[in-house]
Amino acid sequence: MRHWRDGVVHAITWRTYRDRVREIALGLVDHGVRHGDRVAVMSGARPEWAFAALAVQSVGGVVVGVYPTNSPAEIEQILAHSEAVAFMGEATTELDKVAEIAARTPKLRLVVGMDTAPPALPGAITGTTWEELCTEGARHPSVVSDRLVEMVAATALDDPAVLFYTSGSTGAPKGVTHSHRTNPQPIETRLKESSLISEAIVVGDARKCLTVLLEPSTQAKSLTTTALSERLRAELGRVNTDLACAQRLKDFRVLPRPLEAERGERTANGKVKRNAVVNSFATLIDEMYGGNDDTVIANHLRPRSH
Repeated sequence: MRHWRDGVVHAITWRTYRDRVREIALGLVDHGVRHGDRVAVMSGARPEWAFAALAVQSVGGVVVGVYPTNSPAEIEQILAHSEAVAFMGEATTELDKVAEIAARTPKLRLVVGMDTAPPALPGAITGTTWEELCTEGARHPSVVSDRLVEMVAATALDDPAVLFYTSGSTGAPKGVTHSHRTNPQPIETRLKESSLISEAIVVGDARKCLTVLLEPSTQAKSLTTTALSERLRAELGRVNTDLACAQRLKDFRVLPRPLEAERGERTANGKVKRNAVVNSFATLIDEMYGGNDDTVIANHLRPRSH
């Protein structure tokens, strides 16, 4: 993995990846995180997101993704609904938001700041930093690290792995549960459809919490910086177009032309029936999260019901 920070490219080896995941996982165990617990992560695309997700899943926990753009009220709803016991926030902005509503999230007992320490927190909620959590986890002897292997082995394929929350376009954000079996399916489908080879590059956009897969040409063995920039610009342009369509759906005013043509819908003065728009939006959400008509939506039921 490579990431940019302060204008410098930093490389992360598989060994470092493994060590960070193990340290964070054992640090979370020290703070009482157990199999089945929900841990929320609110951050842009960065290495710590990947470390946190795998660490939580290593102890049998469930990752709850929170958009960096979510408001305090939305964060409160997500943390309360998911029954999250821990929260990991990127910087002051995210940590201030969770501190504002922490008193109204009864299950929350740990807040971790990736770049800075959390502000004052109410009650028995503990605040710590990413580095402190890593240090705590690294103190464990090898016999304790072996327990982590046992925790991984104790997690079943059909155990919940991730709780995705929608953007809340049609109301409060709704939770979509993926198990360890179903979570990789969209990726596996994408790989089957692509000509992916070892030189492929995945680029993350921290501002929009998205990733873009850049597949090298079958004729080319490498990508120049210029070629990479051009392809990335083209891909992000397509993504921005998709986001614009999603915004139009969110406003419930106009059905995007591609969907209009595909579904045979017609607009009059830029307006369509609400049901047509809702159905189209639901299709986009299903495709985005790799779901289908039978996907369990954790809306009015608590996550433990799934």
